[in-house]
Amino acid sequence: MITKKIESKKYFTRKEFYENRYRQLENDFLLIISEYFIANQNELKKQFIGFLQENFRLMQEKCFIAQQCHLSLLYTSFFAGEMNIYAFLYDKHGDMQRGIAWGCQAIFQLWRDFTKKVADERYYIRSIIHPSMFRPFYVATVRKVMAIIGENIKLWITNELREILPNILHNDDFLITLGEYNGEREILFRMRPQVELIRYIGQRNLPDDILNYRYFDGGIYRQSRLEELNLQNSYFENCLFEPWQFYNVDLRNVLFRNCRFHLTDFFYVQLSGALFEQCTFMECVFHKVTGAFEATEECVTYPLFFTECSFRNVRFVACDLYGVNVSGCKFDDVIAETCNFDREDSNLKLQKGDL
Repeated sequence: MITKKIESKKYFTRKEFYENRYRQLENDFLLIISEYFIANQNELKKQFIGFLQENFRLMQEKCFIAQQCHLSLLYTSFFAGEMNIYAFLYDKHGDMQRGIAWGCQAIFQLWRDFTKKVADERYYIRSIIHPSMFRPFYVATVRKVMAIIGENIKLWITNELREILPNILHNDDFLITLGEYNGEREILFRMRPQVELIRYIGQRNLPDDILNYRYFDGGIYRQSRLEELNLQNSYFENCLFEPWQFYNVDLRNVLFRNCRFHLTDFFYVQLSGALFEQCTFMECVFHKVTGAFEATEECVTYPLFFTECSFRNVRFVACDLYGVNVSGCKFDDVIAETCNFDREDSNLKLQKGDL
């Protein structure tokens, strides 16, 4: 039996190695990280929410109320042989009261596998390139890992908001942020004092973010029209809209959970990144609604998502629904007219003949 020897291509410069070898390994590694979070979603979420609850409780026992929780994945921890997500809890004065670590050793093992592949000497000339020369590449990779972790934590916190609420203060802003340092932070979650949505009907020239990151629970909204307001990143639970009209309202990244929409019209509404969970729609109209994936230099907004919702006598007219996802929903007498749907391989049921 003749065994054919497969020779690996060797790279002579660090730049050449980065472009032709490192970037592909990094993409594969980030995909593995994403798949790990998907496969272990429930267990990781349970661990993280319990981690937050326990530390908020310990702060309350010491008569401190957490006003901000800053999460950081320290680059140096990888080289110390550990993988911890650090949480720094601050009080309302901005003073850090507690610093704790949530261990994720499984991710560290994936990191070790990645760096072993990077250091494989079959792909570079050892007399010219030393493995230590690859370390500057790792900083950007760790930041990308942080971004993946951040997206998952954002989803966990939103879905388990009721579990967290009893442990935080409600008469002032509460923030959960992510970044290498507290001065460089991305807001993953923000809870602001509750307000009466009805008060803002018909108002003009309001601060653009006055209704961002608000929490509305059990509201009953009838016979009115909400117009030209920005409600990004807000949270509606157990609310009734009957009859109601959203007109030119920004509902990007808004979560509607267990809400009922009857005789509700969505006109010129931005819904990219919004999530409707266990909601019912009866005799509703979506007209020129945008729910598609959006990507800018500042941020990425995911498509609109309906999960476990019920639609009855609903019309979608001239809507941009490219990339929109639907899971576990029921459709009865639903019509789509001149809407932009997804690619042929989409799982969007609206395109598959459910309308």
